[in-house]
Amino acid sequence: MRTSKRMIYYYFGSKEGLYLTVLERAYRKIRTLEANRTGRQPDAEGARRDCLSARSPD
Repeated sequence: MRTSKRMIYYYFGSKEGLYLTVLERAYRKIRTLEANRTGRQPDAEGARRDCLSARSPD
């Protein structure tokens, strides 16, 4: 599959937008696999905290 910078900026706004979308999709997949393995959904506060710490540059 080929794409161009123009398409990235059209759909994601920037390269960073594309990067964040890929990270968020991977994070959702990991959380889903974790929930399937343990049989329970993670608490919303913990998921929010994990997501924010993943976005933090620190």
